[in-house]
Amino acid sequence: MSTRKYRAVKCAQSYHKMGAELNQLRFQDQHIENLINCMNLHMEQTYCEAPLRHQSYELSRTTRDNSRIEERLFEKAIWSQWHYSVDEVALKPFLKNHCEYIQSYQVPLQKSRKDEKWGKIDLVGVTSYFTPSVIELKRKNSKETPLRMIIEGVAYALAIRKSWNHQDGSMYEQWKAIENLTEAQLEIPETLNTVPVIGIAPSEYWNRKFGQSDKVKSDRVPSETWPAFKGLCRKFAERGFPITLMQFESEETDDTGLPKITNLRKVTLPK
Repeated sequence: MSTRKYRAVKCAQSYHKMGAELNQLRFQDQHIENLINCMNLHMEQTYCEAPLRHQSYELSRTTRDNSRIEERLFEKAIWSQWHYSVDEVALKPFLKNHCEYIQSYQVPLQKSRKDEKWGKIDLVGVTSYFTPSVIELKRKNSKETPLRMIIEGVAYALAIRKSWNHQDGSMYEQWKAIENLTEAQLEIPETLNTVPVIGIAPSEYWNRKFGQSDKVKSDRVPSETWPAFKGLCRKFAERGFPITLMQFESEETDDTGLPKITNLRKVTLPK
């Protein structure tokens, strides 16, 4: 995609409809400045447009689907390694406090086909307060920027918060009905204020975005962008959407046909 012509994000545009413009590497600073200046409008519009799904959110998953797409394989692998199991004696947290374990993957948000551009959340985790967290995953060769990653994650988090808190929403009731949360039902809050957002990708993705890879230098996010990016993350945290970025390596597929996720850790952004 050409980055020669600046494609501005409209001030009243909802997050879930932002797309290719957020991948313009030359203009990341301008986009971030506009996102901060218009944050209240963006969030209000996203919240307004978020669907109130009455069908199942499919909060309990299996690995029975046969997709071989890299992102789907990584999603299923992460779920497989960190999902809740009553047989697990000491489940190691996926990300302490923000995501103790993974509840589901490919969680649908649409109420109907009219809900344009509302897709599926890559992964949904469970916080230490037994509330949901949103995980947005990118494949190793993705051209999408970390900026687009977190904006998509916040859009999904707003949709979850709306469905949870709205009188016509069904997320709260469906969440309480999750079998492995039964013992914690009394602790699940009726009002959802905070939804952590986790952006995750293989280390190869981050190496390219940081300019540490010899393969695709054109994918490098300008170094001067990172302070503004961190400022945007702080603004989201102030509004109840703390952002954490993570990376991992993967090994060859196991007996189930899924890759093994290794060396899961937080991303350290450039100064």
